[in-house]
Amino acid sequence: MEGSSKEFLVTVVAASAMIIMLAVFTILFLLLFVKKKRSLQRENELMQIAYEQTLLQTRVEIQEQTLKHISQEIHDNIGQVLSVVSLKLNTLTNFDPQKIADTDKLINKAIADLRGLSKSFNPDRIQQVGLLKAIENEFDQLEKTGRYHTRIDFDADVPTLSPEKTLILYRMFQEIVNNIIKHAKATEITVLFSEDASGHLITVSDNGQGFDQDTTPANGIGIQNINQRAKLIQGTARISSAPGAGTSVQISLKKEK
Repeated sequence: MEGSSKEFLVTVVAASAMIIMLAVFTILFLLLFVKKKRSLQRENELMQIAYEQTLLQTRVEIQEQTLKHISQEIHDNIGQVLSVVSLKLNTLTNFDPQKIADTDKLINKAIADLRGLSKSFNPDRIQQVGLLKAIENEFDQLEKTGRYHTRIDFDADVPTLSPEKTLILYRMFQEIVNNIIKHAKATEITVLFSEDASGHLITVSDNGQGFDQDTTPANGIGIQNINQRAKLIQGTARISSAPGAGTSVQISLKKEK
């Protein structure tokens, strides 16, 4: 009888110990779960803050870029057209139908150029017209300089993105093109829209001098900006280049559901 009581007591103690251990384990698990959840929430909040800051910065950069373009366009193009108009008007001593017709054409050209500039000034227009049209407008301006031949190729449809992602992706495209203008010594720039198993691909290539990726730092400000923006829109950017073989930047984006 005494032996049975001892066995029962041991069983009760062991069961109690197991229950206590299980309770402690459960509490620890819940604490870790709550901590992990809070950590993920904090990461998401920081990511959202970074996304909004980048979106704001992108708007400012596009405005600055557009202002520079407007200044140059007014100086190099519209200003020159209006100077010719002024010259023709000053030399108009009597009724000359041909001079009047030429002057009318020049004035209409200046008006059309001003309208084009006013449309490109507003970053919201990029969201309205879409990524493809925004890239086409940018390429049109490059073609006007006479220094570049541009082309857009399609192996897949242009991705349909949210307005915010479109704005950030367009700014990435602008940054790549600016790097080409400053450093590549290129004459041709191509954009290719394609797909792979993971999603959309947008590749910007040039036929410039290229560079050695083994000796060129991969942490330049331009490259950092491109990589950071790609991360914020759940994408990646990969740069391929070699001396004398041009450069290509491939942006990979997951398909939006």
